[in-house]
Amino acid sequence: MELLEDFLSGDEVDDWDESLLNDKPVRIFYFYTHATSSIQKDLEIFRSRHSVNDLSFPSREKWKIPFLLIQQIFFLIKNAFFENRYFIIVQSAGYHSLIPCIWAKISGQKSIILAEGGDCVAFPSLGYGHFQNVLMKQFTRWSFQLVNAVVAGHKSMFLRDNAYAGAGESSQGILNFIPNASFVRHVIPGGFDPRLFRINSSYMARRPLSFICISDSNPVLQKINGTDLVIDLAKRFTRASFTIVGDKKLKVSELPANVEILDSISRNNFWAQFNRHRFYIQLSISEGFPNALCEAMACGCVPVVSDVAAMPDIVQSFGGIVLKNNPESIDNAVRDAVRISERPGISADLARSVTKRYPLERRRRELLLLIENIA
Repeated sequence: MELLEDFLSGDEVDDWDESLLNDKPVRIFYFYTHATSSIQKDLEIFRSRHSVNDLSFPSREKWKIPFLLIQQIFFLIKNAFFENRYFIIVQSAGYHSLIPCIWAKISGQKSIILAEGGDCVAFPSLGYGHFQNVLMKQFTRWSFQLVNAVVAGHKSMFLRDNAYAGAGESSQGILNFIPNASFVRHVIPGGFDPRLFRINSSYMARRPLSFICISDSNPVLQKINGTDLVIDLAKRFTRASFTIVGDKKLKVSELPANVEILDSISRNNFWAQFNRHRFYIQLSISEGFPNALCEAMACGCVPVVSDVAAMPDIVQSFGGIVLKNNPESIDNAVRDAVRISERPGISADLARSVTKRYPLERRRRELLLLIENIA
């Protein structure tokens, strides 16, 4: 399909005629772990044309997992048993995806997994990734072997050589762990709302050498996000200021004076913080498709990112790319970003670029087209 090919190549996609889609709604059963902003946006997309029943699987407390699995069975019996035709969609593979995928297989219905990132990798040194946990690995593997199709935010989630992570853990992606997987692959990047994330402050009026990054209260995710690398960078670039959002619990023995830690804020309020900074920095070891990077660029922040997953494709020539996980490479990428920031009109140019390539409407049309094609 020409529209889909244009989209996967990273080019802009022309307006489309949504009236060409089948008017007959499809019944969708949607399973997820926690209601993140990305999941809420996908649910809104599916509900814009189809009938959706959803069920969460809040499994942070492991003792709840057997009871949550039983709940899934009763949910499917109640809602799907008497349906002749429906789709099962699962956000990420894991404990919560196996029973829905088994049910779809037995009942002869189609199933889709929207891969998230953690379900595509294994980093034993950090205790991160579904494929490094013995039990989670089996649930994830079986789910991917049973599912009809997998949607990823970037092609690297299927297979990649992540040199930035180091030689011992560089081979990543679903097909690295399940080379004989037979599911159909689809690449549909995430998207953001350009009406919310946009430039509303002069770039030159923002504080010079001001950097912002997003972190997490989970120590493992802090390491994955590269928060420690940002703090080390702040110690070397004392003239710059750094803001870390979303982690008041961050424990650092010696927090540099030029680092400010903000408590968790609503995703809809991120635009205000982005518009106060000139640079966005993300030194992740692992990523899927980072919406926050697109949102920051849409607000005019010049990015500094690691050479991981979708990030170099998103940034293109509008920021600094960290090729190796060491201070020298990070410092060079920061200097590149500072030089790029001096181009006339750079803030508006990068915002325009990312807004044209990754608006939420684009993800909406591709997800709806996928349902149309599978139906």
